Amino acid sequence: MNNTDEQKRLWIEAVTSSWRPSVIEQLPVLPAWHDLDEESRRKSFEETALQRWVESSVDPEGLNSTSRRVLAKILSGNSTKTLG
Repeated sequence: MNNTDEQKRLWIEAVTSSWRPSVIEQLPVLPAWHDLDEESRRKSFEETALQRWVESSVDPEGLNSTSRRVLAKILSGNSTKTLG
């Protein structure tokens, strides 16, 4: 695997994680997303969808980490503030 392939793999791993910046005034996109080519972005999307499906399939309420975080903010009454 050359450095370019390794760097793409690391970028894909970064963008498929559930961590996102917590500033709500901005679109929560990781800088690594912009470093990926179209094929790698598609692969990242597919891997993310699969990860979220796996998370929700083993969760007793059928939720994934993204759903839990959004619901927690809504239920706390702080849905218009940062997600941090």
